[in-house]
Amino acid sequence: MIQPISLKNFKKTYLLKRILFFVLISVFLKANAQTQTLKIEDVNEYVLNKSNKVKIINNNFMIAKIGSTFYEKSLLPVVSSSISLPYQRSISLLVQPDGSQKFIERNFINSVLNLNVSQVVPFTGGSLSLSSSLNTARDFNNNTISFSSNWLNISYQQAINGYNSYKWDKKLNSLNGKKDSILYLKEKLKLKYDISKIYVDTQLFQLKSDLIKQNIEKTKAVLFELEEKLKFGRTIKIEVEQTKILLEQLVGKLEINDTNYKYGIELLKKIMNDSNNTSFILSPVKQEDFIIEMEKTIKAIKANGFDIEKETRILELNSKIDKIKKEGAINLNLQMGLGLNSSSNEFLTLYDKPTQSQFVTIGARIPLLDWGQNKNKYAIAKLDNANLQLLLAEEEQKIEEEVEDLIHYKQSLDLQQKSLKKQRKLFVSVSEMTNELLLLGRKTISEYKSLISERYNLEVEYQKTINDLYLLKLKINEFNLIL
Repeated sequence: MIQPISLKNFKKTYLLKRILFFVLISVFLKANAQTQTLKIEDVNEYVLNKSNKVKIINNNFMIAKIGSTFYEKSLLPVVSSSISLPYQRSISLLVQPDGSQKFIERNFINSVLNLNVSQVVPFTGGSLSLSSSLNTARDFNNNTISFSSNWLNISYQQAINGYNSYKWDKKLNSLNGKKDSILYLKEKLKLKYDISKIYVDTQLFQLKSDLIKQNIEKTKAVLFELEEKLKFGRTIKIEVEQTKILLEQLVGKLEINDTNYKYGIELLKKIMNDSNNTSFILSPVKQEDFIIEMEKTIKAIKANGFDIEKETRILELNSKIDKIKKEGAINLNLQMGLGLNSSSNEFLTLYDKPTQSQFVTIGARIPLLDWGQNKNKYAIAKLDNANLQLLLAEEEQKIEEEVEDLIHYKQSLDLQQKSLKKQRKLFVSVSEMTNELLLLGRKTISEYKSLISERYNLEVEYQKTINDLYLLKLKINEFNLIL
């Protein structure tokens, strides 16, 4: 006769099967995967040299470098040439000498060849132009051809008191080049920080899983001892049941934690373009001592970003104010030039003797009535300048406050780590004594549960403190542009 399974035996069997299944899965995965120890230095080296993210950063920096050459190239001579061969056919009604009317067809082709050279004069904002051209006109009906040529035309145009954008663009281009170089390093440092954050978080999940597995093994041993004692009446049933509950809680916690760990590993593999069935074991980051010097750090933050950004924003606003001021005033312009020209019915005689021409033009643009728009624009620009000075002062103050916060944060982490280090040493002996007292019946399973939970939290917090110190050092390196 088949005996019915009791609820007690069913729960116990279910729990043991679940643990066995989890262990078998872990063994299967490890057997079918290549295990590799991975250090944070290995991940950072790959990411900063071979990853797609760093390639994007490098490409953006190259784009910025190419863009910075546009200003310099805009100051070089611009040479252009053009050629055109327009054909014209017309039929017109003409009155003949005898009074009659007649339709006359005419066919022309006028070819033009031009060469132009222009040069900007950046320190004045003027422009110098040189041009030369050759023209031919052919009448097919009358079978005639004529030539004309502008040997050389030289002209110069200058705004006497107008806005000179080249003067401002030269300063801004120099600052933007420095900003791009600093931004390039900061982007790589930020990438290193982000990847390191993923690594240490995943490694912390790995540590949690290892600690939980250790607690599961210890609890299984305690459960076995308690069940044996229960048979001889040396313990009470509730101790055994609470131990089973604790074991179930640990198994569930392990499953949840392993899910987070696997997600972090997959994220690291994706970042490193690892498509193999590789099983990684993450090494914990090493503890490194460092000091945050307040004045030095503030100086580095200003030198490696804030000062250049401040100068750029002030320069852009001053350029805007200068433009508004000069657009609202009388603008004088000067144009002058000379040219050598000739024309002939024979190409061989076209360049025998040129005619000369010179010109000088002084013009003025006089604003008469704009209903105060320019005056209002100037007032707005001045208020923007006042606001900018206030904002920059606030940002500078925030830098000092941020550094102070980092120093206090570093001090709290150091104190926390020092305390946790002492607690870890004490817990080694306390844990062993608690296990012995539990088996002797002088400690309850609730006290045992409290102890392993406290030690678990202690180990996790200790490693997390080391991780936080590591990430803090990366942040300080970012201020100093140390890759």
